[in-house]
Amino acid sequence: MAHVSFHNRFKHPVIIGNKTIAPGQSRPVESSDIPADLLPPDDAPAAPAMINTLETLLEANVKTVVDSLSQMSDNQLSDLLALENAGAARKGVLAGIENEQLNRLTKADAIADLTARISGMGREELAAELTAAGSQQHLVDVVKAAMDALPPDGEGGGQS
Repeated sequence: MAHVSFHNRFKHPVIIGNKTIAPGQSRPVESSDIPADLLPPDDAPAAPAMINTLETLLEANVKTVVDSLSQMSDNQLSDLLALENAGAARKGVLAGIENEQLNRLTKADAIADLTARISGMGREELAAELTAAGSQQHLVDVVKAAMDALPPDGEGGGQS
């Protein structure tokens, strides 16, 4: 039997075979266990192609899998984690996926904190924040966007 990753697109838990899948989550299931009424509509993007690609990737060595993680979407990472757990459950792959997810959460938190902190700052204050961001490109981009949004005369609403 072939395992596929089932993504619950509904607002309620779904039971596939002996697994309960929470809303918004993906889990590997036997393809034959998925009831026809839970299959994606015909006009939905073809998920099996992505799953086949992920399954093919999981046949590669740990380094190859881990090196490709940064290029994946959050959903692909979740699907890959589910497939790896259902298969070989290699510690290196699982750790790589968890590290990538943690890095993304950390960056998202840092961006949210910086965005809140720089709200209403003027050009000089933003320049200081830009220097503080250093080589963290995700933070540099946020500060530059805030600077670009300021009026040309430099009056950004910040306190002087």
